[in-house]
Amino acid sequence: MKIKLCLAILFYLFLNITCIGDVNLSTESSNPVILKDRVQKVYVKVNLEGVFIENNKKSRSPINLSVVLDKSGSMSGEKIVHAKNAARMIVQSLGKDDIFSLVLYDNSVSVLIPATKVSDKAQLTKQIDLIKADGGTALFAGVSMGLLETEKFLDSKYVNRIIVLSDGMANVGPSSTAEISELGVAASKQGISITTIGIGEGYNEDLMSNLAYKSDGSHGFAESPEQIAKLLQSEMGQILNVAGKDIIIKIICENGVRPVKIIDYEGSIN
Repeated sequence: MKIKLCLAILFYLFLNITCIGDVNLSTESSNPVILKDRVQKVYVKVNLEGVFIENNKKSRSPINLSVVLDKSGSMSGEKIVHAKNAARMIVQSLGKDDIFSLVLYDNSVSVLIPATKVSDKAQLTKQIDLIKADGGTALFAGVSMGLLETEKFLDSKYVNRIIVLSDGMANVGPSSTAEISELGVAASKQGISITTIGIGEGYNEDLMSNLAYKSDGSHGFAESPEQIAKLLQSEMGQILNVAGKDIIIKIICENGVRPVKIIDYEGSIN
């Protein structure tokens, strides 16, 4: 005998959300039907989506954003040109109440633009023009400095983000996936999400994706330098239209349903 899987009966959801706008909740199941009196594994996906409100007059939350840019020797040529164009695009998309910082790394780390309000876009873009590629890849130190810049204005009223762009593998300082991932965990504990964008086929996908996912951020792949701007435009669209923060989802299962694992997100099973 087969019975239809009804998610509304399978579990109850309780949400604790710092709301900026309205959100819709939906669920998806890996199995449209389940067999009665048999043990089966079912994957359940919970989706939260911001509601688009036409002509919405409400102001958005201010952004506290640090861009961490790999300017190692392998980024020379078209890669650094397109990365600089993308950084200029980010500056132009921000408002006067937003915070922006730009961290550069090669063999060492430097803060080209310390965390500051975006009041003089022309001056910020002039500083971006000076970037040149050279040296190794001190990814750990670069992300660590990005965290420090973000922490200067860390506040729950901001959307706190870091965007990391790199085309290579960490080869200066701590470089293992486990070590780099700890930075993602540290960021998540402070309410900072990290977006990572890997450029070209030579970058360490495992390292970059884990850094993002451990911070509840996202990871993208730019196969060619031209795709950097497209990925960042999409990312900035999401940052500028955040509908909720500090989301806690509590799932209470009915008798006969036992949770086993939470995938890709931090959580606990009691």
